[in-house]
Amino acid sequence: MFKSMINLDQSGKKNLFIFFVFSLFIIHYSLFTIEVGGHLTENTTWSPENNPYLVVDDVYVDSNVILTILPGTVVKLNASPLTSYGDMDSFVYYNGENIAKMIQVDGQLIANGTEDNPIVFTRIQDSLYYHWGIIYLREDAGLCSFKYCTLEYSAYLLIVLGIIPSGAICIHNEDTIIENCNFIDNLTGVYVNFFPQNIVIKNSNFYNIDNISPTYPGTHERRGLSIGTAFSNEANILLIAGNSFTETGSGFRHVKIDNSIPSHIVNNYFLGYNGLKASMESEKESYIFDNDFINFDQYGIRGGEEENSLYINNNRFIEGVDGIDINYGYVEIMDNYFEDSKLELYNAESKIVNNIFINDSGPDSNPAIFGIPKVFNNNLVYGCVYAFSGIPEDNFSNNIFVANDFAF
Repeated sequence: MFKSMINLDQSGKKNLFIFFVFSLFIIHYSLFTIEVGGHLTENTTWSPENNPYLVVDDVYVDSNVILTILPGTVVKLNASPLTSYGDMDSFVYYNGENIAKMIQVDGQLIANGTEDNPIVFTRIQDSLYYHWGIIYLREDAGLCSFKYCTLEYSAYLLIVLGIIPSGAICIHNEDTIIENCNFIDNLTGVYVNFFPQNIVIKNSNFYNIDNISPTYPGTHERRGLSIGTAFSNEANILLIAGNSFTETGSGFRHVKIDNSIPSHIVNNYFLGYNGLKASMESEKESYIFDNDFINFDQYGIRGGEEENSLYINNNRFIEGVDGIDINYGYVEIMDNYFEDSKLELYNAESKIVNNIFINDSGPDSNPAIFGIPKVFNNNLVYGCVYAFSGIPEDNFSNNIFVANDFAF
C-alpha cells in the first residue's frame, strides 16, 4: 500500500509539486505578513521586506513619534462596503470599533517612495465597493511628506458629531508635502482643513475611474482636492501645481477651494465634469495660471468672493459650458483661450483683456461673453452665435469680432 502511494504517475507528481509550491507560498505569506494597529510610541520604520502591512486596527502615530515608510512598502487597511448612506455605520469612529480603519498622526508620517518603488496604500478586501477610512494628520502633527505614493479606495470617518474628515490624506496640520502621487477612486483625494501654513500638492494624478464612492448627504461630494480652511492671518501660500484630474463618471468636482489663504493654481490639467470652484476669501492675490480645462460638463472655474483678487491668465477652456463664471471680487482675465465654452463675469471692476473665443455655440445660444467688466480690450471673438452681451463700464476698445451671427 505504501509503495503504491509513492509510485506516482507524471500527473500525480505534477499535482504534488503544485501543492508543495502553494504550501510554501502560504507559509511565506503567513511568516512575512504583519498585522498592525494601536499606538506607535517610538520611532518606527515600515519596509518592503515585510509586505504587506495589514492595518486591522486603527494605527496611532503618537506625538513626537515618526513613522517612516520606505519605498516599495504596501500598506493595506481594513475596508467595508460603501454603496449608500445606509452603510455609514462601518465608518463611524468609536473607540476603535469602526470597521473601516485609519492611520491617525499626531507626530510625523514620512512616506517617500521613488518612481521605481512607490508606496501603496490600499484596501485589504479587494472588492469593488469596499473602502477604508483615512490618513488623518491632526492639528498638532509635524511636517508630513508623501512622495511617489499610490492611494486608492479611501472614504471618510465620522470622528465625533459634526467632524467628518475625508480623504485618502486628510490634512489638519500646518505643513504637508504631496508630490508625484496617484489618487485612485477615493471619495476625496486630499482634504485640507483648519490652519495650514505650507501645503504643497504638485505633480500628482487624481482619478475618478469606477465612480464607486457615494457622497455623504449634504456635506461631501466626490472630489480630487477639497480645501476648506478657517481664517488665519499667518497663512502662507497654497500651491497646487502640475497635477492632473481625470473623471470618467459624473458628479465629481475636481478641486473645491473655500479658504482664507492665497492660492497658486498653476499648470494643472482638468478633464471632465467640474473643474475648479474657487470661493477664496483671502485679501491677498490668488493666481490661476496656465491650466487646461477640457470637456467639462458645467464649469471650468466658478466662484469669487468680495475680498478676492483673482488673476486668471493663460488658461485653456475647451468644450464645456461655463469656462469661467465669477460673481464677486476683483478679477483679471488675460491671455486665455476659449473654445466652445463661455465667460460670465459680473464685477464691474474687472478686466477682460487679450483673450480668444472661438466657435462657441453655447447652451441655448448664450453669448460667448456676458458681463459688466470695467475694461474689455484686445479680445478676439470668432464664429459665435452671440459674441458679447453686457455693459463695458469704462474701456471697450481694440476688440475683433469675426463671423459671429450677432456681435452684440
